[in-house]
Amino acid sequence: MNEFQDTLKKEAEESLKEYVKKYKEQLDNIETTNDELMKKAINDYHNQRKDHANKMNKMIEDKMAKSKQEFESKLQAIDDELFKDPNNLYQKIVAAADTLKKKQKAFEQEKRKWNKDDKRIAEYLGIAVEETKSTDDDEKEADAALKKNAEAISDSDHIVIKIDDKTFTPTRGTLTQVKGSFIAKLFGAHHDMMYRDEQGAYYLNCNPDTFAKVLDVLRNKGSVGSDFKMTHALYTMLLQFGILNKFFPNFDASTLALGDQSMSDHHIVFKTYRSTANKSTNYPRWTKQLLASNESKEDDDKYWNVNPSDDSEIIFNKTGYYRVTFRTCVYYSSHGYGQMQINGSEVAMSYIYGYGSNNYKSHNLNEIINISATQKLRFCVSNQPYVEEASSYLCIEKIPDKIVASIAIYKSTGSNGNLRQWNNATKAVADRYSLGNSNKNVIAQKGGLYRVSARCHTSSSGQQTMHIFEYRNGGKHNHTCARGTGTSNRQCFMWDEIFNLKKDDYLMVNDSGYSTQNTATHQCFQIEYLPFTNVLGVWKSASIYNTYERKWDYEYWCNESLYKLDGNKSRIEILEPGNYRISSHVTQNTTSSQAGYSALYVNAAQYCLARYGAHGSTYQHTTTIQEILKLKKGDKIYIYSNP
Repeated sequence: MNEFQDTLKKEAEESLKEYVKKYKEQLDNIETTNDELMKKAINDYHNQRKDHANKMNKMIEDKMAKSKQEFESKLQAIDDELFKDPNNLYQKIVAAADTLKKKQKAFEQEKRKWNKDDKRIAEYLGIAVEETKSTDDDEKEADAALKKNAEAISDSDHIVIKIDDKTFTPTRGTLTQVKGSFIAKLFGAHHDMMYRDEQGAYYLNCNPDTFAKVLDVLRNKGSVGSDFKMTHALYTMLLQFGILNKFFPNFDASTLALGDQSMSDHHIVFKTYRSTANKSTNYPRWTKQLLASNESKEDDDKYWNVNPSDDSEIIFNKTGYYRVTFRTCVYYSSHGYGQMQINGSEVAMSYIYGYGSNNYKSHNLNEIINISATQKLRFCVSNQPYVEEASSYLCIEKIPDKIVASIAIYKSTGSNGNLRQWNNATKAVADRYSLGNSNKNVIAQKGGLYRVSARCHTSSSGQQTMHIFEYRNGGKHNHTCARGTGTSNRQCFMWDEIFNLKKDDYLMVNDSGYSTQNTATHQCFQIEYLPFTNVLGVWKSASIYNTYERKWDYEYWCNESLYKLDGNKSRIEILEPGNYRISSHVTQNTTSSQAGYSALYVNAAQYCLARYGAHGSTYQHTTTIQEILKLKKGDKIYIYSNP
């Protein structure tokens, strides 16, 4: 029985193994068949997608080609409409542009060269002048063109001049009779620079009533009746036109009055000082009184005096507006400042930064301040003032009430688009000045000559410049101050300039993108009306004479009875004795670590100087000298700059 069971069990196991083997074979066959079917299905799917994509791409390409063809057809239709129709507006614009280009090209080819007289006339007419250096060939070409101009006109020409609502019809010869005068050049060979209307009338921007009197003087060749009265306005225009000395060679300018105002109403009490020592390291002592305005002995200290127990301090005895001009020098590395203090508090700052080793640098301040009696003024100079008499200066002026009435003072704590905003009117004069363009424009409300004393700070490195933009007759004129340093920090820029403005002309201060220090004591803009224009001389320089002397190439304003420029245009001869205010603004180009200066010379002797020290690279630097001097007839002054 057991043997049977074993046999049965063995056969059952073998039968089961055979069955499992066949089942596995069948299962493997099924898996192989499934894999083949799956691969076939996937391949079929990919092939279908590829066919679909190809069909879609072809359909898109066909539509794009059709759209492109339609678009190009539309463009062609537009081109045909614009360019094939001669009366089409666009075609007219294109034609006008082509004509303008041809005219501009022809103008550039025909435009005559300008000489020095042209540039002076351009300034008078408010035409922007590009400051370029003229060669001898340019001057010869300009002279030849002027000669041709002169040949095309005649003294017998009857011309028309329009000034405001008045019209004048003199002959050209009446205006050009004083050969070499400014008015003769204006209406003579240079007449093509003046604006003319379609009828050929000349336009002038001046007072028509005063011009009528000038015309009378010219028509009568200076022969005036007993009722003739020389007014300040007439004197100024005769001087400006260069015919004063021809017809009134012996006229005494001191007899002039402004309406009911005399020159005595504008008398300025002043004293000037030098420093030869310091107090407590940082405070210059005013040990030497240099010059004073001839006051009586009892009035000598009427307005202020040096503190007898501390000669670094000035004590004021009367309340009023004072102009304080200060210059000092330090010899030090890195940064430094000159600070004006009233009763120990900062009211004005001049900051200079960026010299890697000991070098010279001057600090300048020129401030109009309302000071009360008993207040004390002194100056704090970081890193110790350099004891050098010629580079130190203090001038205090008591401003007369007549002048105070014309002075406006603005401070700034912000800027917009690189332009200072004069958002703090310390003293406003509404009938003479206004602010516009978000307080960036200082606008003249009355015409005349104006003195502007301004001070601003940048906060950057490299070659930094700031500009006063002068907008006259729609043209912009730049008045530039430069500082250069390899180290980023504050730099002080300042100006003391004379501007000839008419109503609605305006001034702006631009920092050239070098960032600004928005602190009220670091910025100021002071503008003052100048009533006695007959005593002024203003020249500008674009070259040098004999290596170091500034050459005054451009004469902006000059009283020929007071000043005479020598043949080299570098030295100014004084023709009448008296006290003269000198303001010099000179920019020099200096290599790294080099010390430089500009100096005022009187009769070949150095009188005073302003210093600077270069650092970091070759940069431009502006130095400023402001002094009042007592000069004699025949004295000659000039500005020497080194290097």
